[in-house]
Amino acid sequence: MKRLILFFVFLSFFSCQRKEEVSKDIFPLFSAWGRASIFEDKSDQEILDYLKNLKSSHVDAVFLDAPNETYKHVSPLFKKAGVLLHAWRPTMINNSKEIMAKHKDWYTVSREGVNVVDNPPYVDYYHFMCPRNPEVKEYLIQEYLKIARIPGIASIHFDYIRYCDVYLPDALQPHYGLVQDHEMAPYDFCYCDRCRAAFKKEYGRDPMELEDPSKDKDWAAFRLDPIVDIVNTVAARVKKETGVAASAAVFPTPEMSRTHVRQDWSRFEIDAVCPMIYNGFYNKPISWIGETVKEDVETMGTPKTLLAGVYVPDIKETEKMNEAIDQALDNGAKGVVFFNLPDMTQAHFDLIKKRYEMYQKTHQK
Repeated sequence: MKRLILFFVFLSFFSCQRKEEVSKDIFPLFSAWGRASIFEDKSDQEILDYLKNLKSSHVDAVFLDAPNETYKHVSPLFKKAGVLLHAWRPTMINNSKEIMAKHKDWYTVSREGVNVVDNPPYVDYYHFMCPRNPEVKEYLIQEYLKIARIPGIASIHFDYIRYCDVYLPDALQPHYGLVQDHEMAPYDFCYCDRCRAAFKKEYGRDPMELEDPSKDKDWAAFRLDPIVDIVNTVAARVKKETGVAASAAVFPTPEMSRTHVRQDWSRFEIDAVCPMIYNGFYNKPISWIGETVKEDVETMGTPKTLLAGVYVPDIKETEKMNEAIDQALDNGAKGVVFFNLPDMTQAHFDLIKKRYEMYQKTHQK
């Protein structure tokens, strides 16, 4: 019996070690977000040369927002260059004119009773789907399975995996002429018939009739749950059917995510999260990156690899980028993701290469 117990202890330890090794391989020290436009009007050789330059600088992975056909086309080039390809795709936002025309009921409704198809908040592409709609959930499962089945995809990468912003980042509010010191009805979602009926069935009250919905804890939790469910369901199906990992771009901290965009990423059961710790958006110094990473590590809930997302225009001077990397890695991040590739210069790549070499020397076994 003791031998059997020891065997399972050893097997469990080996599995954990192997998972950590795989995680490090898939989510390297330095990576970047980029869109398909970076390859626009480039020949295959030019794309390959670009990727080889990334690799030589130790930007070893790219979270690429692109159509499936582009993934299929560039995947062999990524493999040849030795750069990992993560499929970055908006999740709850869907701007398909066909889907909006056929499935208006898939989309969220504000506390004012306005469907985002008719009047998207803030910007014209904010067409958020309702996470409580089972047809939306099934649609997303199938869409991500299609992506994951493309050879060479390292992970499916969720983005906009949330509701519309209840609160914009501090630095953006003046741009829209807003002072968001409370939850405003035009930016408070979702009050569609399905959500209202489900909440009333469970709690006996209609959220549209609450005196102050922002103070109702049940209503707040009720909206967090379906986003968590979509992430965990899609990720589990993708892992089971294709073996592909899952990652997500999320808001800076679990607490901020819950209050600002109704996103509880602490409960996401995925392989990695990339909190978008864009200090300039919140009128914060670079040291805030380190403070945020530390809070994330301590409060993330379900364990996952944490890669700190940094906004290159806020740290465009190499000294600032160097400080941002220090703040992230010294406080527990396993890597840094840069947003985004078009903003990065050769000076940035040269710095990243130096930092990679320094890290390897100080972390040698």
